[in-house]
Amino acid sequence: MQSLRRRVRALERLLQLRLPPSPLEQIRRLALESLSSQDLELLWVILREQKEETQSRELSAREQAAWAAWLGSVEAEARRMGFRSFAEAERITGLSGGVPRRLNNVFREDGQLR
Repeated sequence: MQSLRRRVRALERLLQLRLPPSPLEQIRRLALESLSSQDLELLWVILREQKEETQSRELSAREQAAWAAWLGSVEAEARRMGFRSFAEAERITGLSGGVPRRLNNVFREDGQLR
């Protein structure tokens, strides 16, 4: 019985382990954290429209500014982490998906950052 309990505890500890975020995830998280609340709200609206495929309208000037702030922040964080650009970070890490251009996998369904 004692060994069974030890095994269960060991399994529970394994389930609690989380892999450290990849460099791309770190870049995205830091970039989002550096944006203003207003920019994040606008990006959330853009994301929802993209996800629902209802973004048939042109972005407003404020939305375009928020989008530019997002892209600039991603590039700045990539450089801060030692990459020349976010594209270089994607190449070096072997991960891609164009995430900064589209906001897939940045926000959870409840609007919180991933």
